[in-house]
Amino acid sequence: MAEHPNAEPIRQAFDAFARGDMATMQSLVAEDTVWHIPGRGPLAGDHHGRDAVFEMFGRLVQASEGTFNQELHDVLASDDHAVALTYATARRADHNYDSQDVWVFHLRNGQIIEAWWRPGELYAADEFWT
Repeated sequence: MAEHPNAEPIRQAFDAFARGDMATMQSLVAEDTVWHIPGRGPLAGDHHGRDAVFEMFGRLVQASEGTFNQELHDVLASDDHAVALTYATARRADHNYDSQDVWVFHLRNGQIIEAWWRPGELYAADEFWT
């Protein structure tokens, strides 16, 4: 069975992010996107617009001292949504982040218009990113 076409932009986005290819990311993230990050840490909240999301990406890399890595395990997609199953790691001083995470994306015309991050353990994520 062929993969749904909405899986491809998600695969491309994870690959581009891992390579630091923000030009490709810009083509895959809608200008009016909204990303929802749960928790109480400095990255938490609703990030409205591509610029705010990319600024949050920068803070994520900085907070992990450049060690953040996210491995894409699988993508499940439909006409409007895609779900990404990931394994994320990061290290900062004596703190480690090691988590099976889930991302839910809403897509329009091959672009991400909304994203929701669901860490495997919210308290552990809050502790690391704070």
